[in-house]
Amino acid sequence: MNGDYKESVKNSRSKKTNGSSLSADISATYKDAISRDDIEESEALYQVQKLPQNGMQIHSEYTMYGHFFLYINCSVVLKKSDSFLDQDSGMRATCLTAFHNEIKNRSCDAFMFE
Repeated sequence: MNGDYKESVKNSRSKKTNGSSLSADISATYKDAISRDDIEESEALYQVQKLPQNGMQIHSEYTMYGHFFLYINCSVVLKKSDSFLDQDSGMRATCLTAFHNEIKNRSCDAFMFE
């Protein structure tokens, strides 16, 4: 598992330092997302990666859902809240799922940065 993590960090760094422009990096990120079978899946397992043999690993999607639903419970005292999201399609999906009523009634705004 530790090897998978180190390899992921190495791949992430090499993608960020390949000399391309920010616009090209954003386009590549979206191209990668739409090529996945499930666009909301932010982590893909390949043949060299596997889930732990003992215990469990929590997927980032569950962590994000937990975070946004906790945030909605904490924000009940606020008249208005804003969420600033990066390009992660899973983050967009969890925010829109958790705050759909608040976004609809204009007590929450969600901003997605490109």
